[in-house]
Amino acid sequence: CVIEAVDGKEALALHTAGRFDCILMDLQMPVMGGLDATREIRTREAAQRAAAPDPHTAPLPRVPIIALTANAMLGDRERCLAAGMDDFLTKPFERAALLALLDRIAGAQAQRAQPLARGRAAMQLAGTGVDTAPVFDAQALDGLIRLDTQSPGLLRELVTRLLPSALALLDQIDQIAAHNETDAGAQIALAAHTLRGLCARFGAVQTALLAACAEESAHAGDIEGALRFAVQSRSALARFEPEFRQHPAIAAVSEPAAVPALDHHHDGKGKS
Repeated sequence: CVIEAVDGKEALALHTAGRFDCILMDLQMPVMGGLDATREIRTREAAQRAAAPDPHTAPLPRVPIIALTANAMLGDRERCLAAGMDDFLTKPFERAALLALLDRIAGAQAQRAQPLARGRAAMQLAGTGVDTAPVFDAQALDGLIRLDTQSPGLLRELVTRLLPSALALLDQIDQIAAHNETDAGAQIALAAHTLRGLCARFGAVQTALLAACAEESAHAGDIEGALRFAVQSRSALARFEPEFRQHPAIAAVSEPAAVPALDHHHDGKGKS
């Protein structure tokens, strides 16, 4: 059963009145936006749990909230997660993408207390054909190209931001590891997760798979493993760049300096 709310305020009322398996939250809504609505839902859930007679039995369980947004660039995912969202989908999206995301969220909830399982998951991902996966899947651009016909100039803007955003995330992973803070694993996992979604959106399949491996390794506490996968992600991104540039739709909107050339010899230690 699907129930639709016209704005964030109505979404809050519906959440209060009934329990939902998942909420798809549009970021841009009248009256109250998706980020504010999510913050309010999480505040209410925390208050309900704090007031529960039995701390192990929350009267209002934490409902997964998936953001719906028009792009997936650096900073978008962090804002969504900071508000209490679990993940986001870029519009337009396919039904299969939503189902895969729901499966991933369900799996993440089940494995939060199982770091060894997450480490095995990273190794399994690494062995599922990264080398044979396509460097660039042009079909991934179809949705963005269609969206550009509705909002002219959007594709140019996204292409301009793509590689700088990806490189910034990889640099962020290096810097987090160098500082060696107690929550380095969680921070690296977040950056790798953002990179994974960004690259998948633009068809950088190998890079997305390697970023997923880095994410799972970081969740398992294997920082060195996460860094190795991050270095491989950077190399895969360098292989992706020329194929991506040659796509007719990308070539048509790319200025000579719009998509900066990548350094193919980065050593993963903050130097290039």
